[in-house]
Amino acid sequence: MRQRVLMSLSLLVLDVITLGALFYIIILIRFQGEIFSETVWQPLLVPLIVAPIMIFLIDGYSLKNDMRSLSYATEHVVAGLAALVLTIVSIYMFTFNPGNYFGRSVLPLSFLSFIAISLLYRVYIYSLFHNHQKERYFVILGTGGLARDFYLDCLKSGISQNFRVLDVSQTKVGQKLCGKDSPVIEPVPEDQFATLNGSHEAVIVADDRRSMKREFVEKLIRCHFNGVPIFSVEKFYENYLQKIPSSLVNPQLLLREGFDVPRNPIFEKIKRLSDIVLASIGLILTSPFFLLVPLLIRLGDKDPIIFKQVRTGKDNVPFNCYKFRTMAMTQVNSPACTEKFDMRITKVGKWLRYLHLDELPQLWNVLKGDMSMIGPRPEQAKLTEVYEKQYFCYRFRHLVRPGITGWAQVNYKYGEDLNDAIKKFEYDLYYIRHFSIKLDASIVLKTLTKMFMGAGR
Repeated sequence: MRQRVLMSLSLLVLDVITLGALFYIIILIRFQGEIFSETVWQPLLVPLIVAPIMIFLIDGYSLKNDMRSLSYATEHVVAGLAALVLTIVSIYMFTFNPGNYFGRSVLPLSFLSFIAISLLYRVYIYSLFHNHQKERYFVILGTGGLARDFYLDCLKSGISQNFRVLDVSQTKVGQKLCGKDSPVIEPVPEDQFATLNGSHEAVIVADDRRSMKREFVEKLIRCHFNGVPIFSVEKFYENYLQKIPSSLVNPQLLLREGFDVPRNPIFEKIKRLSDIVLASIGLILTSPFFLLVPLLIRLGDKDPIIFKQVRTGKDNVPFNCYKFRTMAMTQVNSPACTEKFDMRITKVGKWLRYLHLDELPQLWNVLKGDMSMIGPRPEQAKLTEVYEKQYFCYRFRHLVRPGITGWAQVNYKYGEDLNDAIKKFEYDLYYIRHFSIKLDASIVLKTLTKMFMGAGR
């Protein structure tokens, strides 16, 4: 844990030094040595603040994030470009013309160089960290169904560290947890965790703690204070995988701390005000598309341009959700989810979905108060009824207004059935419980990333 913190701080220091050095070099070339004027350096404090904030929002300082992946690389580029835009806007607001201070080419050149260099040393540092982590283990304390499901979910989620499985009851020692490639179940060591310090990343309690002897629990707690974190399965999911597992969700979850935040009157007013401002700006900026897209749709056929469908909103209240039509009207009212290579999608509709332009009319839903800019995606009313009959706690997602984008959308694929709906629901619950301005900003950046990558249907 301490090593994670040190490496995260190292990345932050590297970012500030690298960005500052790049500005220094490019300004040196641009001004041919005249670089010590306050009018040059004062505005450059802005990017040194904005850039780390943007990178922080995509977890660019968290080594839990695989910085070698294409997904992270794209997010890093988007965050860097967002920092560039915000820097230019901020400097224009205070100076009217940044070109008078250090030339129009300095900011773009500095940021583009920084994006490339900072991504390269992240890949290198993460590789070093990852190689070191291979020698450290996650310890699963338990051998039942919860432990098996937890282990399999960790593998699906891309956790690459090794696992050890300890049997508190000492009844399954020597067996495989699940399948031939899973860890062999080991007995609890005689010293009871004294040897875990330094060699293990965390201990996950996936057993009934009421069945543990008090002496055993006390030594487990002592292990935690000696530097090895102890997590319940639920807490591990929230800290590492950033979702709440459906297998642990029950009606009592609603009463736990965190789910009252969306109902706070102050929160609701701030959220609603920001939705109105952002939706208004969005409608103004995208107004040319409201002229172009209808024309393209009309060239394809004579059916209605706007598609209207009943969706489930906050407090289970139905509303009409608006989108630019992307399907043939003969089959568009089917309650089934869109499938891959769906034949109902028109030629124009395919591109509208790819570019996410079909979602633009939902800005009107946001202005009306049916939706928010960020929240769980609104589900078809007919499908909601089906999901709630099969999974009672599914209605928890209606604690907040549905959103144009959300935590589930940026972390999980397009849903096609009940299983996908429940998996996305796990991310929706995490969002509702852990709402913050930082999380919303992170969702915005990740949404931009998915748009650039053409994700979605």
